[in-house]
Amino acid sequence: MDSELPFIGFHELIQDQLAASDQRSFSLIKRCLIEDQTSPAQPFTVLIQKLTGKVLTNGEAIVCWKQILKHKIVVQQKLGRTVGIQTAAIDYFEYHSPVEMLFRLSSRQHEPTVIQGGEAADFIYRQGYHLEKLKEELLRAKRYKHALSVIMVDLDNFHVINESLGYKNGDKVLTTIVRIIKKTIRSVDFFCRLSGDRFFLILPNTNQREARELAERIRVQINERTGRLSMLSEGVTATLSVGQCSHTDSSIEFIRRIERVLDEGRHRDGNAVFSIC
Repeated sequence: MDSELPFIGFHELIQDQLAASDQRSFSLIKRCLIEDQTSPAQPFTVLIQKLTGKVLTNGEAIVCWKQILKHKIVVQQKLGRTVGIQTAAIDYFEYHSPVEMLFRLSSRQHEPTVIQGGEAADFIYRQGYHLEKLKEELLRAKRYKHALSVIMVDLDNFHVINESLGYKNGDKVLTTIVRIIKKTIRSVDFFCRLSGDRFFLILPNTNQREARELAERIRVQINERTGRLSMLSEGVTATLSVGQCSHTDSSIEFIRRIERVLDEGRHRDGNAVFSIC
């Protein structure tokens, strides 16, 4: 796969930095770049936009990418665990990017974003938008005193399917899973794809008990319905984390908490629903 990514800086700034220390993030980055061929001459622009929704020139993106890598190491040292590259990138732009960079970003907020791919990578693959949407829903929940819950979904060992069946068949499985989730949630719920095998749901007017019941239905449906696909010998399993936002939560802190619960659940064998205490 690396032969498909021959651009300058790939080995030095991506492979050498992440392949050994964070294989999950490395695989995510390679997939993002291979899926999106809209700007092959600006790979770091594509990468930053996929991870955070920010629109930068390739030169700006390279500068920010180097800082994100440093920030990832600092956060990992503080937390004592591996932090995903997308979490590190979002946190960097939220709290640590230079003020002048933020001004340039704000002036580009209305530039069009090209989204390519089939159903699995189309309307739901809007990286970084989930953070803004959660901020919006948190404000609404506080204003009207409504419950607000979130579900994060991680497909267990999905890289094995991609490696054994190829990405084309992997995308077919993802499309099936997207349809399963869409049919299980309400029209008012927000659904997006965070990475190749991780999804995020925002559930307005939903408490933690209701969110956990929904998460369990999604988990069971994914396993049962993907088990009927002829290309798979058994159904896909998923690990889900659930949490209800408090009125004092910030969006970034809440996402960190629910992602931490999800990662801890995955390390306990996965294929279950875990809740924020």
